[in-house]
Amino acid sequence: MNRKIKRVLFIGNSHTYYNDMPYILRYFTLTNKNTDIIDPVMIAHGGKSLEEHKTEPEVRFNILYGNYHYVVLQQVAHPFTGGQKSLLKDGLEINEFIKQTKTIPVTYLTWSEKNKLENQQQMTDAYLELTKQVNAVLCPVGIIWQEFIKQYPQINIYDQDGEHANEIGSYLVACVFYVTLLNESPLGLPVRIENNNQLVLQIAQPIATNIQKLVWSYFKSCYDKN
Repeated sequence: MNRKIKRVLFIGNSHTYYNDMPYILRYFTLTNKNTDIIDPVMIAHGGKSLEEHKTEPEVRFNILYGNYHYVVLQQVAHPFTGGQKSLLKDGLEINEFIKQTKTIPVTYLTWSEKNKLENQQQMTDAYLELTKQVNAVLCPVGIIWQEFIKQYPQINIYDQDGEHANEIGSYLVACVFYVTLLNESPLGLPVRIENNNQLVLQIAQPIATNIQKLVWSYFKSCYDKN
């Protein structure tokens, strides 16, 4: 296979960079010789909103001149400041840069707090609307996150603060991005993530298998509907 490099710019905050999630995604593609390779670049700062990101010169410069295949937009999540109104306003403004390129926008739908699962619908509705308005690709992490909690309540995917992802949660996020960006099955992805022969993250095989099966089942149901 003639493998291509797909450059991906992640614009977000800690829900993007926790546990080096973009590198987990890259590692998945490095170890699968039948897919393109994801080359991630990240502009992410703790608690930073898209409203703040849209005025950063590095955001504008990267989008216009970085030759990215995808630009991922992730709004501040906990709390979901400004709700749909802010997400649309700031997402649309950043998309004005994206529209000047051949880059594909991706909306990174995050998850609700552990003790406020009822907040998920508000986030989901907001990201679905942004996805529609900017003609983006939806990365439906929050939807699959909620389904995982329902099916496997005994497996914790939250960090100790009840907001961020723990290592299992970040593995789930990376799996969702893998399918979103590559349209490839996540079944059989590695459970041990390394960098220069150093361990970055390791997930128990049964848990990883459950995640992979759930993610692939969700996407297959979407493909069937289309």
